[in-house]
Amino acid sequence: IRQGLVPARVLMMSGRRNLVYTIGENRPAGVGHEIFYPIGDSDGTLMEIASINLYSFILANGRLERTTNRAVGLGIGVERLAVAAWRLRSVFQLPSLSSLLDHITKNHGGELERTLYWPYFAQLADRIRALVFAIADGQQLDGSPRGRTLSSFLKTVTNLSVLLGLEIVPVLEGALEVISQHYEQDYPHLAGVRDGLFATHCEWSRRQSI
Repeated sequence: IRQGLVPARVLMMSGRRNLVYTIGENRPAGVGHEIFYPIGDSDGTLMEIASINLYSFILANGRLERTTNRAVGLGIGVERLAVAAWRLRSVFQLPSLSSLLDHITKNHGGELERTLYWPYFAQLADRIRALVFAIADGQQLDGSPRGRTLSSFLKTVTNLSVLLGLEIVPVLEGALEVISQHYEQDYPHLAGVRDGLFATHCEWSRRQSI
């Protein structure tokens, strides 16, 4: 709200799935809600900026049992809040992604390709950034949920590069430079991710060929 959002325009709706729970015995469950905000011009376009889960049940033996206490889970999309506050229409208009997207599209493919395949270029930029931060945080290609997510990022980046006719090594090198420059004040260690990035990609490629 302090960044310029209008309280009356914050819309809270019942979540799509309504009941939110995690797989496993004796895990919390409850009602999910999603919070939306109008973005861009006043044409009715809404963007989900946050979600709230109210956990008041335990899922046990296939049944919901009401708990004595209640827990609240809140997830906020920080970049989506920025889109709403700055009256943009997409996270790809934010400097953090627009600079990366501009670099990839300007150096790879002509104007027609950029127009026709913009959604794929946008997804590629987003996944490369996520890949860089995951490796900078020390994530390995292991059997953990995060390890499997890292593997899925590598698969998506590789497949999109092939689809767009791009050479993945120059794409990753250029993208890493743009990402490092943009985040150098808050995340100076990103500049040293190069070796880990390419080592992880080589290891993932090796596993795919087995």
